[in-house]
Amino acid sequence: LLKAKSLENNRREEDAILVLNNLILKNPENQKAQDYKNSLIHKISYNSIGLSSEINLYSDIFDPAQEYALKLGRKTEYGSIIGRMNINNRFNTTGVQFELDAYPKIAKGVYAYLNFGYSNTKLFPDYRHGAELHFSLPLSMDASVGYRALHFDTSTTKMFTGSLGLYKGNYYFSFRPYFTPKDAGTSKSGTLNIRKYKSDEDNYMGI
Repeated sequence: LLKAKSLENNRREEDAILVLNNLILKNPENQKAQDYKNSLIHKISYNSIGLSSEINLYSDIFDPAQEYALKLGRKTEYGSIIGRMNINNRFNTTGVQFELDAYPKIAKGVYAYLNFGYSNTKLFPDYRHGAELHFSLPLSMDASVGYRALHFDTSTTKMFTGSLGLYKGNYYFSFRPYFTPKDAGTSKSGTLNIRKYKSDEDNYMGI
């Protein structure tokens, strides 16, 4: 394990994986070596693909809404880029939305989130866009500030948001508020997210 770590520190991740393969071959029960190998594979993987499925249950008035998403990601030296196709099935109608996310690096400990989406169905906004700045803070904390805008045929909804997060061991706690200005006043809401990570950032349980 120490040899693999030394190789990684010298940017020789492929050699480190070979060392870990030999270790796992001799000791298949070594979960630490397997987790470390998985993290290195994830680190040097420039392309990714993901598929997600979601169902939202309402009262008896509405049928359950089904949502699916297919995403393709690419890591670059300037940050990650993700293209996504969202499919929504509700109210006996199926619609598709296309989105592009970018996470450009600004400086050490600072990166941005940029989003643009388009759809020609009433199940999604005609188009949407958003931007957010993320900051790494001391004491294993992070924060962000940004906005989202949803454009429909006759109206535009703008939301101001941000987040405050804390890492504690394998756990991550974050709170995100939303402020939506309206003629009758500002609507306020928020979400609290708790995750427990396993071997890497893609393996977790959360509420």
